[in-house]
Amino acid sequence: MSRLAAILAGLTPEMESPAAALPTAAEVKAARRLAQRKAAEAAAVAADLKAEKAAQAAEAAELRRNPARLWVQVATGNNERGLPSTWARIRDDNETALKGRGAWSVPFKATNRLLVGPMKTPAEARALVNALAKSGVSANTFSSEAGQEVMRVGGK
Repeated sequence: MSRLAAILAGLTPEMESPAAALPTAAEVKAARRLAQRKAAEAAAVAADLKAEKAAQAAEAAELRRNPARLWVQVATGNNERGLPSTWARIRDDNETALKGRGAWSVPFKATNRLLVGPMKTPAEARALVNALAKSGVSANTFSSEAGQEVMRVGGK
């Protein structure tokens, strides 16, 4: 016997397995609908996560744009259009203490705060409050919160 014949003689044939039943058209349709529903749910979850990340990024950008800062409040006023003239009067009366400083504004209840700053340290803010007090200007320190928009006041 040839070598190949000897190898083939030692093999036992396997039984054929019966063919698996194919799914019906209704089962295929149901499976397709289920897969589409799962894909839609996954897409909705992904869209929600993307929107949440975008909102967090926008909030972080706003906080970077308007960080918490320290200011000196020199006046308040109901009318925003009157703040530049109030600033000009206070600045002209206190040229030495306010030299090189600009005015800013932030809403406060039904009025607006007129601010000078931002200050680098609480000691710097306190020194300016004391210098203004010597010339009769009632001032106090004010800390803006992170994200709170402080707007520049126009004027001379």
